[in-house]
Amino acid sequence: MLDFLESLGADSIRLVPDRNPYIFFVKKGDPSTARQVIGEDEKSVIRLNTKVFSNFPLGKHGRT
Repeated sequence: MLDFLESLGADSIRLVPDRNPYIFFVKKGDPSTARQVIGEDEKSVIRLNTKVFSNFPLGKHGRT
């Protein structure tokens, strides 16, 4: 799994301690768009803000 994520651009994933929060975001097929956020400790609150472009209404999107 880590090798796969690294192939997508998650070059810092092996540096993240087990309990620390981590966000990885990438456009499928384009590792140059990879963005990562790593929490400083297990209680960190992290956030990633980015623009998402789509061919809406040809697909679905949602927020959880």
